[in-house]
Order: sequence, then structure tokens, then C-alpha cells
Amino acid sequence: MLVTAFKEVQNLLGGETFPKIESPSLRLEKFVRLGENTKKDEIARVVACHAKHRRQLPPFTPAGAVTFTAALGGRLIVNQAGGILENAGLCLHRHFGDPHIPGSAVKGLARHAAWLAWNVAEGEEKTEIERKMGLVFGDTARGGGVAFLAAVPEGAAALAMDLVNCHHPKYYAGKKEDATDDESPNPQFFPVVETGATFRFTLVPLRRLGPERAALLVQAKAWLIEALTVSGAGAKTAAGYGWFSYDAAKAEREEKEERDRQQRLADDACRKVEEQARLATLGPIERATDHLLKLPQEPFAHFAKNLSAKSEDEQRAFVRLMRHSEKKDWWKKKKKLDVPLADAIREIAAQLKEELS
Repeated sequence: MLVTAFKEVQNLLGGETFPKIESPSLRLEKFVRLGENTKKDEIARVVACHAKHRRQLPPFTPAGAVTFTAALGGRLIVNQAGGILENAGLCLHRHFGDPHIPGSAVKGLARHAAWLAWNVAEGEEKTEIERKMGLVFGDTARGGGVAFLAAVPEGAAALAMDLVNCHHPKYYAGKKEDATDDESPNPQFFPVVETGATFRFTLVPLRRLGPERAALLVQAKAWLIEALTVSGAGAKTAAGYGWFSYDAAKAEREEKEERDRQQRLADDACRKVEEQARLATLGPIERATDHLLKLPQEPFAHFAKNLSAKSEDEQRAFVRLMRHSEKKDWWKKKKKLDVPLADAIREIAAQLKEELS
């Protein structure tokens, strides 16, 4: 049996089974035991490591992007041939440990669906599909106009151990003429993403997409949904793996929520610009007054206690507030309940030659 780490590293990680490791991707791709009958145990440990140490991939939705979610209707296998263990790889994020579908794979799925549509189309429809494919995915003359981001789980995405079991290994190896029932099966284990996980797909328009941006994004999304729900993603799709279900009504609600979110962000940005323009018309004392009037009770009290350390404009604004605003009542209470603070404010007012009530 081969252990893929020096003895010193094994000791740091708790021994040859690496019980202290907290990275599911490292546990699968780097720190494994090879040979004998260790494959099943190694995959079980990867699944356990993910269940204990996985972290949610943070959402990322650039401005103008189109997003939607789809739920796994069958177990998912991505990058099965990419790991150290033979045919037992899985695409896990190197930092967060959660499974994901790389953006290149997502783009390939959508492009495949587009080619299938092109293949059955005729005449002008075929030419139009080809034109849109060039704009969305790119061609020999230009790059694509849509960026397909990695699809990431939304919520929990559990891993599980699956297997394919060859009952006639000698027959398939050409060592026997007939597939008889006297052969010993040869189970091969591999990790999968469990059925039911929801993934978020994100399509981002690029500048080169041109004036048809909105329509082409809708088309790219439709191709991707077609690919996910009909062809599936990842390995073993012919055996029922990797297919997704898409809830159009739910997607419509999510799109409305996203539009509302984008509108709120735009409104907030507009209000911020307007506020900055308003403040630019005020003098230093007026700006300080405006700031003080917006302070909650505790920060305002803290400002008062540290008044001697403030600038002259801030001090004048504060003293004047004691005479002419709703803070006048605050000043009346402080004169009775906090005499040292009231005396300090009177001293600053005298230095500034500002009157106090």
C-alpha cells in the first residue's frame, strides 16, 4: 500500500489515514492511500471530511448577470478521471471544499445544446442559430459575448459514495468466451454529489455582446436549461447521472427578486450621489451640524464627551445645536444630570464666544 505523504506529514495529520485533515479537496486529490482494497475506505473518508468541514461558497452575481437555479434529479459526477484514485475524482473547490461545475463545463453544456438545435434546424432558422452561437460562444474571428461562471451549490450539497459493479470481469477482459455467473464481481467505488442539491448558474454579458444583449442572454440561458434538463452534466449521463430539474415558476420569482435587488442597489447609489451633491453645497459648520443631527443617542453622547478633541467647526456646530434644535432638550437634561460634562461644554462655548442657553 502506498501513502501519498512523507512520514512527517502523516504524523502531523494524525497518521496514515490523515484524520486531522480539514480540506475535502486535499483529502481527495493529495492525501490518499493507494493499493490493496483501500479505495472504498478512502472515498468514505472524503465524504466524512466534506460533511464535517465543508463551507458554503459565497454567492457572486455581477451587475447585469442572469442567474437561475436547478435541482439535481440524479447524482452528479464531475471530473471523475481527474483524481489520484482511478475513476474516483470529483470537482471540489480547493478553498471551500464544496462541489461545483467549472464555468468551462457549463459553457460546453450550453454550446452542445445549441449545436443540437442547429443540427435539426433548416434554412433561415439554421443560419440564425449559427449567428447567435458565434455571438454567445465565439468563433474563429472573435471571442464569445457571454461568460459562463462556475455553477455552485445554493444551500447544502452532500457527497455520497456510489459504485459500479462489473459481474463478468474475465468475460469483458477477453479471458472467457461466455459471461457466466461463476465470476466474482469487481465493485468500483467513486464519490458523487447526492441527488437533490440545488445549483446556481450565472451568465454574465460581456461588452462584445453588442446591442442584442438581452435577447442573446435569454437564448444562452434557454440553451443551458435545455442541456441540463435533457442531456445532463458530468459523467455517466446515459445511466441517469447529472440531470437537473428546472422549476420555471420558481425561476420567475427568483428573477423578480433579483431585479428588485438590482433596483434597490441602483436607488441606493442614486441617493448616495444626491446626498454627496447636497453636502458639497454646505459649509464646514453646516456639514458638521448635519452629521450630528443624524447620530443616534449613544454616538451623540460619545461625541459630547470627546468634544474638546474635535475640530473648531465641529465644536461650533455642537454648541449651536444646544440652542436651536431638538438637541436643546438633551442640553437641559445634561445641565441637571451631568454637571462635569455641562461645565466642559460651557468652557468650550466660552472659548468660541458662542452663547449657551
